[in-house]
Amino acid sequence: MTAPRSRPRRVRRPSADPSAPCVCLWIEPDPGYGVNVLKGIAAYVRRNPRWRIPIVANRPYGQPVALVKKQADGLIAQHWTAQDQRLLQSLGIPVVGISGFRENIPLPMVCMDEEEIGRRVARHFLELGLKNLACFSDRTLSPLRAKGFAAEASAHGVGAVTLGVSLLADRDRLSGAELYLEGLRRLTFPAGVFGVTDRVAIGVLAACERLKLRVPDEVAVAGCNNDEILCQITEPPLTSLSLPSFELGYNAAHMLDYLMGRTPEPPAQRVFRPGMLAVRESSDRISPANRHLAAALRFIREHAADPVYVPDVVNATPVSRRSLEMLFQEHTGRSIHRSIHEAHMNVAVQLARDPDLTIAEIAARSGFANILSLDRAFRRSHGCTAGVYRQKIFAPTRAKKEAAGNEAAAPRATAGKKQTAGRTRADRPARGRNR
Repeated sequence: MTAPRSRPRRVRRPSADPSAPCVCLWIEPDPGYGVNVLKGIAAYVRRNPRWRIPIVANRPYGQPVALVKKQADGLIAQHWTAQDQRLLQSLGIPVVGISGFRENIPLPMVCMDEEEIGRRVARHFLELGLKNLACFSDRTLSPLRAKGFAAEASAHGVGAVTLGVSLLADRDRLSGAELYLEGLRRLTFPAGVFGVTDRVAIGVLAACERLKLRVPDEVAVAGCNNDEILCQITEPPLTSLSLPSFELGYNAAHMLDYLMGRTPEPPAQRVFRPGMLAVRESSDRISPANRHLAAALRFIREHAADPVYVPDVVNATPVSRRSLEMLFQEHTGRSIHRSIHEAHMNVAVQLARDPDLTIAEIAARSGFANILSLDRAFRRSHGCTAGVYRQKIFAPTRAKKEAAGNEAAAPRATAGKKQTAGRTRADRPARGRNR
């Protein structure tokens, strides 16, 4: 065993312009949310190489407070308490918060729509016909998620209780199983239970196993962050709500660049709505009497990235198209075609947040026949094409680059139109003059 070093750790920085601002990152690199936020920040820095980020203990995040106070020109921080927020404000440098925590202190934020996260999960449980809902939430972690969950349930005449869990000091572990067990014992079954993060939801699943509660028949469980590894290895696999954390990180970096005077415009978006709900076995709760509907919905989910049509879904069940359409309308309020379209769009929206994919690749990977079909779907759901939607995400940096390319192509396109007009004017003089 080697003896611990007594001297302070050395700070190593990547080679960069020494006049560039020093930016620090206080972000927890948890496998799902935090890592994707860091990837988004890294993507912005790659496109806009004008920062120096200190590397401490081989990590570009979690720099010591002393280093931040001494060297940092800007900071992106994930904070949880009023004390954290006051510390950030006292630093005297531009700071962008990304946790959504607010305590009557003005601090520029780029964050998730926390209440909409809760509402989205509540709607999922309500669509399953559940009348007893509960949310396991930590007071400092995400109270707004619990608030949105309860508000959506109340809007539909359903009660929802909020049950407490506590994060321990290292923030990597949650409170013991007793809080989960005590909370579940208070519920009336069948029930829908929302864990405000995947880690909380996994605690709920463990408590259900100890109490011998059947998931999802007696307790349907959903989490948030959609950490693929965690959600797939649980038993049963965990339903979870995806968050656009990469997009949030990219725009948080853009916002800090703006606050430091390095770019003339702030990001176009600062509050982000949650993404797709990945439905897995933990809430795949459909009555056995509707097993044909369950089979159809499962087929659509499993082939959301493939070109799928109504006859394909019908062929996955032993019932007629008319009977299956009636089941869809009765239990989901949507047609088979609409359900397929929504599954494709959920995948497309997630892929659109990856700046390394082209529009053609997004269309091919989300089940659309071509770019035109993808653009028509985006116009119906978002009021703009897929390309414009991406510009809103990564604007103005990416938008300016794409606009420059479009402007360069415009003279060629205009010349082509003039040549075409010249060829057709003799044949259609009236239409040519009207144009």
